[in-house]
Amino acid sequence: MTDLTPDLREALARVGTSTLTGVLNRRGLRSMCLYDVWPLRPDMPRMVGLAFTMRFIPSREDKDGPASTSRSMVQPQAMEECPPGHVLMIDSRGDSRAASAGDLYVGRLKARGCAGIVTDGGLRDTDGIAKTGLPAYCRRPSSPPSPIVHRPIDLNLPI
Repeated sequence: MTDLTPDLREALARVGTSTLTGVLNRRGLRSMCLYDVWPLRPDMPRMVGLAFTMRFIPSREDKDGPASTSRSMVQPQAMEECPPGHVLMIDSRGDSRAASAGDLYVGRLKARGCAGIVTDGGLRDTDGIAKTGLPAYCRRPSSPPSPIVHRPIDLNLPI
């Protein structure tokens, strides 16, 4: 699937997640979600969009430590390349000790017309993220910046 028509988006927004996962399961797709994530704002409407992915690996002191001179540009690239209407899905290996993104990155996704952000890690600046109005799901709020625990490694590959 490369396009999500407005009619299909509207229809999917009315379907429960248990129904969707049941249909995927019957088609042999048994692990098509990130686990243990919760909406920052449960009062928001359902989020629907195609996935644009970013994957983190554990950070390394030689690459991400204070003395490092080589910073990964994958994370800011994700914010600029996630297409409008898509959901940025971040694989943080279920590690929420450091944030996968914060209000500035999420604000950028909102300004570019993205549909939302989901991470199985943490999000920082959650009050600011909630104010953007962009649907956001995470394992828990987390203040430390991502390089303390995470190194972004690739974009738009299966996670």
